[in-house]
Amino acid sequence: MGSQSSFPPDMLRTYQHLTVAHKVLLWPSIYLHILNSGIAVASDLQYVLQEGTPWFIHLELHKHPKTLPWDTDMRTYPMPSSTGEMRAGFIGLTPENVRRMSDAYFSTFNILFPILDRQMFLEDILEPVLRNGFADCDPQGCLVLLVLALGQTAIDGVYGSPISIIEGNPSGLRGGTSERPPGLNLFNEARRRMGFIMHQCTLENVQIHLLESAYYEACARHMDFWRATVAASTSCQILIKCESIDWSTPRADLIKRAYWACMLSEDMYHLELDLSQTGIHTLEDQVPLPYFHGSESNYGSPSDEKSHFQYHFLAMIALRRLVARIHESIHCSSNSSAELSEDYGGPPVHVIKELARQLESWRSLLPRPLQWSDNDKMEFPNMGSAGRQGTDPLFSMDQGSVPINHRDNLDIMTAQLRTQFYYARFMIYRPGPNMLCSRDTVGVSMATGACAAQEQEAIGAASVHVDAEFRGHIAYTAHDD
Repeated sequence: MGSQSSFPPDMLRTYQHLTVAHKVLLWPSIYLHILNSGIAVASDLQYVLQEGTPWFIHLELHKHPKTLPWDTDMRTYPMPSSTGEMRAGFIGLTPENVRRMSDAYFSTFNILFPILDRQMFLEDILEPVLRNGFADCDPQGCLVLLVLALGQTAIDGVYGSPISIIEGNPSGLRGGTSERPPGLNLFNEARRRMGFIMHQCTLENVQIHLLESAYYEACARHMDFWRATVAASTSCQILIKCESIDWSTPRADLIKRAYWACMLSEDMYHLELDLSQTGIHTLEDQVPLPYFHGSESNYGSPSDEKSHFQYHFLAMIALRRLVARIHESIHCSSNSSAELSEDYGGPPVHVIKELARQLESWRSLLPRPLQWSDNDKMEFPNMGSAGRQGTDPLFSMDQGSVPINHRDNLDIMTAQLRTQFYYARFMIYRPGPNMLCSRDTVGVSMATGACAAQEQEAIGAASVHVDAEFRGHIAYTAHDD
């Protein structure tokens, strides 16, 4: 695999500041191969060496030097108020449009991160806001606007026009443009109200920031997503620490959902980009898992065609814990400089085998509707005979001319779970090639092949995940009842 002498002097100092995923770029053979390949990305390696992980953050910041446009708004009309508070309604938000966008949100975004309960939202938040109007200092009105903005994003992400056509091939991204995404007028109305409620540390405030982060991530504005996630995590910590919570109540169950949504979002960027944690993970042992009080009200009567979103969310929480354990056991405890030399400084083989066993055990213990094997990773989940849609695979790189609209966000939800599994498996086996080095030529060949296979699994799963995301405007697909 090479030795330390193959690298510039500054590399060893910088290497320890790179995350697990980015260190793969600087493996000796991969590093030299990229340099000798003549591809454009080779010139970027010097910046990775000089700055480490922060370079990737700078790159993202340079991609979006400006905020989303603010010059889109909605026409309003005054509504009477018994309290003397100024309230207004929005022209165009007819009951039919509101129902359509709300249904789209709860069938897409809320499937992946179920931070809202549908029935509670409709009865306790949406109906009073539509009846009494929107106020500047009303968090409920802000929640409604964000839900509708995400719902419009989901709808246009499937049925909208491609944002570009290159050489006759339509873009997988649909709806609006990269600078003016779907639902921007609704999102801007929510943004105008956030300043009046940012000082609060209530459940509604946490939900608002999580919905805000979801919109930014759907627009591929990842640093804006991170900042909104940090705001949500900070507010959630204060809420849990300062409020006496009866964890058996429906409201407390929403706090649990919000907490674990914050954890999943924060950990993703912490492990990949080494962005600082807010400390919300220190409350992990204090916050129970959600039990989804009244979850059947989200979709009416249960049936085999339902998404099993509760199982999916709980499975992602369990997998997050395992990924964090893998990261701690293998990569935080390893001697980083040893990966660049012929000295193996990683964990013992039995540790790697045990982590691999735990990962396979996680998959085997999944509820039956979520289970799959490596041989059918591109197929529909086992949702029952009524849930399977023909003989075509669930994932395909060929989008076709007709928009694909899987019920209950099935493709995105499935791709998310499976991609995270294969990524975790790759993390476990990543030290393999370096572990054997050049002292065992046959062993190196076998280890490299095994690691490459795991990498292909991860890349393949990620490819269909991205493809599915593209069909749903970066992250989500819509279902229109």
